[in-house]
Amino acid sequence: MTHISAGALQTVPLTERFIIYPGLYLGGLITDQKNIETGTTTGVDLAALTTTIQIYSKFQVNNKIWVNVNPAYTTSLYGIKTNTFDLEASIGYQLTPTLTTRIFHNNNVGVGNYNDDTYESVTRMELNYAF
Repeated sequence: MTHISAGALQTVPLTERFIIYPGLYLGGLITDQKNIETGTTTGVDLAALTTTIQIYSKFQVNNKIWVNVNPAYTTSLYGIKTNTFDLEASIGYQLTPTLTTRIFHNNNVGVGNYNDDTYESVTRMELNYAF
């Protein structure tokens, strides 16, 4: 299963150090279309049409350190029922003018039907180099 979406963000500076970026996206869940009798893949299927509301936020602690908290809610408009709330938090550090690192933590919870099978918690580290 693959989720593809596109949308728009708006920059809203609340203070000199705190900026939010509300966004609205439209997307789709794409799955393999299978032959029930043979189990073979016969193509692709648009399993759901989705919309996501998200608010990226950035707090600049100083000229090298920043914090992001990014909640998002996704629901289906058509097809497979999807109601998820994602919360991503990160801390970033500017190592050099062209090199940054961030540590992320993501939680993904099915809304209204929470159980251990639909819960994911992932922590990762990212290293970015600007050319």
